[in-house]
Amino acid sequence: MQQFVGNQQTQQHLQRHPTRGPGITTPNTLPDGPLPGAIAPVDTSENVDAEGNRITRAPSGRWHLTALPQNLHFPLASGTKPELLPLNPNAAFEALHVRCQAVQAQQLANAERLRGDMKYWFAKVYYFVTTYELEAIANGVYQYPHMKMQEVILFNETYQVNLAQWEQGAHDRVESNWREAFAAADDENGGTWYLPGSKEIGNALLPSMEAHIRFDLPRAMASAYRTHYAGIPGTAIDDFQADFYRMGPVFDEAQAALLPEMDEYTYGFDPGSWGPVRDTVFPFMFHVGMEREHAWERAEYLATQRRARADDVARGLHNSQTARHPLQTALFDVDGAEIQDYKWMQQPGEQPDPQPPGPRHLPAPSAPTLRRIYFRYDRPRGAENLEEAVRPDQDLRF
Repeated sequence: MQQFVGNQQTQQHLQRHPTRGPGITTPNTLPDGPLPGAIAPVDTSENVDAEGNRITRAPSGRWHLTALPQNLHFPLASGTKPELLPLNPNAAFEALHVRCQAVQAQQLANAERLRGDMKYWFAKVYYFVTTYELEAIANGVYQYPHMKMQEVILFNETYQVNLAQWEQGAHDRVESNWREAFAAADDENGGTWYLPGSKEIGNALLPSMEAHIRFDLPRAMASAYRTHYAGIPGTAIDDFQADFYRMGPVFDEAQAALLPEMDEYTYGFDPGSWGPVRDTVFPFMFHVGMEREHAWERAEYLATQRRARADDVARGLHNSQTARHPLQTALFDVDGAEIQDYKWMQQPGEQPDPQPPGPRHLPAPSAPTLRRIYFRYDRPRGAENLEEAVRPDQDLRF
């Protein structure tokens, strides 16, 4: 006798392994067509961004990728963690790159407008830094080019806000590090009869480099990290350290690009324009490598500060730096003046990521088609396995 029995074990199997339900995200198609005979996974919470990359939401509320995208339109250095790429990385890269190109054009316009003003020298080297940074990004030097471009935008925002306030005469609204730097540059306007040209450039340029590297650089890095990346499991600001060191040649290239103009400005007997003298004296006056090392230490500290009071942050950072470098007395100086009221946690232009739209679940596959199953006579009895109860000529596969 042949009969079909909708037995209890079959029903229990389907109850334990549903084919549809909330949160199911298994795709129902593959490149070669429908996925045959598949049952959707249970209790998944993965979603996809607009570019089809799988994303998940961390306990902190931060959305992030779970795997490296397969179709990136820009190069990356090896070792990139997918969690530290933004959602829709191609579109995000394009949007940031357009903004950085606008920054580059704005910085060149600043320099051209300031020609003849001693603030010109920093404006021009700053333009070169951005130019070579964009070249490095295009050449795939960095693991996290989005972070580098976010930093470029924040650096520029700080500089533009302070420069505008200074030029409008609202000096009391200029941040103290830039107030000292701009004043030092203006003091060199008109030149002197007793100082060589290289010394005048140094007096105007170095305070601005101090203002940028000692203060704006660590604040912007920490701000970009806190705003876009903090709270992603298994990551920390130290993941960006390799890219920070990869940026070293950018400063060297920018300085080298400025040298022809500096040589043209100098005249007569000016030892500062001689290559060997310049290469020896400049690091003594301002060691860019060492200063950038200090900047990274400050960024690491600031990245962990989220709800601390401003005074406590400043005090803790000062104590941390002096403990690490007890023999250095100008850690927080610009043009010889100690900066005590810098707003380390107030980054101009800081904007949190927009909240992504609600989860977009991929559809589950269609329910598998169940054929008739013929059981052995007088089966099942409840104790044996399903395979033991079914006639041996039946195929249990979907």
